[in-house]
Amino acid sequence: MICLRCGYCCIEYVVGIVNNPELGISEDNILPKTSGERCKHLIGPAPGEYSCAIHNYEWYEETPCAEFTQVGKPDSPCRRGEQILKRMAKPCVQCGYCCKKARCVLSQIVEGPKADPGAPCPYLSFDGEKYNCGLAETYTIQLYIGEGCCAPLNTDRIKYLGGSK
Repeated sequence: MICLRCGYCCIEYVVGIVNNPELGISEDNILPKTSGERCKHLIGPAPGEYSCAIHNYEWYEETPCAEFTQVGKPDSPCRRGEQILKRMAKPCVQCGYCCKKARCVLSQIVEGPKADPGAPCPYLSFDGEKYNCGLAETYTIQLYIGEGCCAPLNTDRIKYLGGSK
């Protein structure tokens, strides 16, 4: 499953979580987490931008959290995350935030072996009024064009809207 970082699992699942990451996994270092309680290891400013503070520990794959998956192909996006982010989405204002923050995998594939994931996207352009993606017409579905903004509180979007949300 490809996690879309919506936070649903880290808030809604009833699971045992590691209390102190430095102590690793042991019976006396696992705390119960109830449904509706935000996991203490969930970090990030908003759904779609969340991550887990303990995913990089070598013992993470042994945690109860790592056992949660969806039914489907391992390389398919999380269906729950897609539903949540779609429901939360606000209309895209073409402020360029997403493309400036992180270059999409599709742009790297299209560019080929010379692609630098840390470099600005060569397909992003600004026409003086809004940002445009040079791949959008060809890859509308793959880029979720028209699905809306999953980070509606980002500062670029707020500035573009004149300070209003």
